Amino acid sequence: MGRDLNSQKEEDSILMMNIELTPKEESKRIKVQDDIHYCLNCQARDGGDWLWIMGERYDLEDLFNDHNVKENMRDRLIQYGLHCKYCGTELNRYDEIGLEDKFDKEINKHLKDAKRKYGKRINELNRSIKCYPTLALSFPLAKSINKEIKEKKMPVCSIEGDYYRVRKVSKPDVLNSEDFLAPPIGMPQEGRFNHSGQSHFYIANSKNTAISEVIYNDGSSLLWLQKFVLNEITNILDLSFDWENLGVSTSTLLVAIHDSSILSKSKDNKDMWKPNYNITRFIMDCAKCHGYSGIKYNSVHDSIGKNIVLFNCEEQMFKEYGKPEIIIHREASEKDSFDNMINEFKID
Repeated sequence: MGRDLNSQKEEDSILMMNIELTPKEESKRIKVQDDIHYCLNCQARDGGDWLWIMGERYDLEDLFNDHNVKENMRDRLIQYGLHCKYCGTELNRYDEIGLEDKFDKEINKHLKDAKRKYGKRINELNRSIKCYPTLALSFPLAKSINKEIKEKKMPVCSIEGDYYRVRKVSKPDVLNSEDFLAPPIGMPQEGRFNHSGQSHFYIANSKNTAISEVIYNDGSSLLWLQKFVLNEITNILDLSFDWENLGVSTSTLLVAIHDSSILSKSKDNKDMWKPNYNITRFIMDCAKCHGYSGIKYNSVHDSIGKNIVLFNCEEQMFKEYGKPEIIIHREASEKDSFDNMINEFKID
């Protein structure tokens, strides 16, 4: 007796599902996957209803149509893996998805353009300036950096309000507010934005940031803290950066600089040899030469903190807020972290 035709078709279908994708099918799968940025699980809910807020809402079936994926190939592509890039959810045949929206496309293009235009040139400058730091302006990219700073193509801001400096307690002497001002010329070690012996004034925008800049990974410490209240200081070169606030108008060169991490690198610095400060000190020289008051930049040790380096420390710029105070900084233990987490979820 002949076998049922439908049963044969089902068996053939199952057999095909178990065969690995052909090169053509895998090519289609990759192209479809590249367009899937969000899914339903990425979206917000309001009283049980889904609010589509991430990406351009689209049907996976329509995406298959856009890529001319044949009907008999679609289940196989699903079986061998299509997922949401944002949250990792595995997708089913008739799911809704989110395509990359227009703004995301523009931002990604902006980032790619920055890498293409400056990525290799930044690495080349980094290597060259380590060998010949005083010849920086002989390198093409250094000339571009100097020109952008001179022509104010990079962000410029003003600062005012409360800022802080911290010093470790290293001896029994009682410190005064004057001890927290910029150190005398000749005393400072080479820093991220100062040459050896150069007197610049470093301050942080919060207590935690100021503490982080001094503590690093040293654990619990006894510290001196001084608060300053700044009058408005204008013409600050703003190198601070938040990837979440990246826009298409953000300086392409600044995007490339942050993408390369040259503003935060210090792993190659050792004792008196600090090659990772060569470019940052060059940027400082350019800013100082072209009349900037200082530089605002991201803290390396506090992910949300900002630091300021002022090139001149004049009395009319700020005033001390009270006397320095002693604070005890305790290293957070795993138990402290767990207790804090529990306290966050306590219900009164």
